[in-house]
Amino acid sequence: MGLERGFCINYNGLDLLALKSLVDRGVIESLGRPLGVGKEADVYDALTPRGERVAVKFFRIGRTSFKKYEKYRTSLISSHSYLAASARSASREYKALRILYPREVKVPKPVARSRHVIVTGFFQGIELASIQQLAEPMKVLGEILENVKKAVSAGVVHSDLSAYNVLITPEEDILIIDWPQWVTPKHPMARTYLRRDLSNLVKFFRRKWGIGKLPGEYLKLIEEVCGESLFNVKKPS
Repeated sequence: MGLERGFCINYNGLDLLALKSLVDRGVIESLGRPLGVGKEADVYDALTPRGERVAVKFFRIGRTSFKKYEKYRTSLISSHSYLAASARSASREYKALRILYPREVKVPKPVARSRHVIVTGFFQGIELASIQQLAEPMKVLGEILENVKKAVSAGVVHSDLSAYNVLITPEEDILIIDWPQWVTPKHPMARTYLRRDLSNLVKFFRRKWGIGKLPGEYLKLIEEVCGESLFNVKKPS
């Protein structure tokens, strides 16, 4: 018996397959300039056949070590395949957006998905971590907390929220991005992840903008977000 010839696909090949599917389905017509390059994803500007701008996100699991996933995402690494993990991440993030966007949580609008790529409504903003000045930092923090509460009420805990995945628009509105590692409130570590996320954000605002004691309504909101009642919601379908 002779040796069988096999084929191995890489990210370039997977990109082409995903893009062809999106073009064939009439989701996008052209791909533009990069909007952002991160450790785990690239985001590009794109146009639909109707001339509308959208954002196209290519997941690139494997740029960093799988050690990060051992903590949150054991389901993503069972196949030991970076490509499979990227497709799984895209699927999970798209599902989270489809749960959250209709509930008016400030997240990108989900448009379509193909393999390791998701398409969302176009958005502009700067990472909170890179913002040097805010006219009303306390108001921005409050808006983030309100949206975290909405997400938990919808059955979604971000579990990796930080100043790097909150975008700030010129009008100081917010958009929360990067949801592939989300868990439901029923996850055994959900409360731990949520408390850590909120603690990191509050510490960031205190360090960067000198915020002292939080107003009573914000303390109450944090208590509500981490409270037992919000962890008794139905698992999203």
